[in-house]
Amino acid sequence: MGLDDDSLSSEFNKNRNRYYQVIWNLEKDGLIEKSKNGKNVLVAITNKGRSLLKKIINDKHKLLSPDVYKNNLSKSDSVIIVAFDIPEKLRSRRSQIRKVLKSLDFRMIQKSVWIGKNKIPDDFIRDLKDLNLLVYIDIFSINKSGSLKSVL
Repeated sequence: MGLDDDSLSSEFNKNRNRYYQVIWNLEKDGLIEKSKNGKNVLVAITNKGRSLLKKIINDKHKLLSPDVYKNNLSKSDSVIIVAFDIPEKLRSRRSQIRKVLKSLDFRMIQKSVWIGKNKIPDDFIRDLKDLNLLVYIDIFSINKSGSLKSVL
C-alpha cells in the first residue's frame, strides 16, 4: 500500500501551507521577524517572542512543583490512595508526582502507590490534566464505612 506521486504532492503542499501559516501568525503577533539575505529568508525571534518563550518555559517548570501545592493542605474525612502507572518515557514527571505527594504528607506504600489523609488540591489535579498525566493516575477515597470509591 504505497503512496502515489499525487498523494505525496498533496501531503507536501498541506505541510508547506501549514508551515507558512504558522510563520505568518508568529510574525503577525510580533514573535518573530523575517529578513532577506540574498535569496535566503532569515527568521529570528524578537524580544517579545523571547519573553513569551521564557514565560512558557517557566510556567511549565512551575507545574508539579511541591512548593505550589503544599500551601493548600486540608484534611480529608477519608483516607486517600493515589496509584499511578506512568510510562518510563515520562520518568521525570513520575518523580515530580512523588515529590508533590510527599509534600502533601502522603506516605509511600510502593513507589507508585501512596496513602494520605489530606485532600488532593484541585490545582494539582488540573495540572496533571494539563500535562496529560491524569490518564495514568487513579485516586481513591476510603470512607469511614471502609468502602473504596474512586475520587475522579
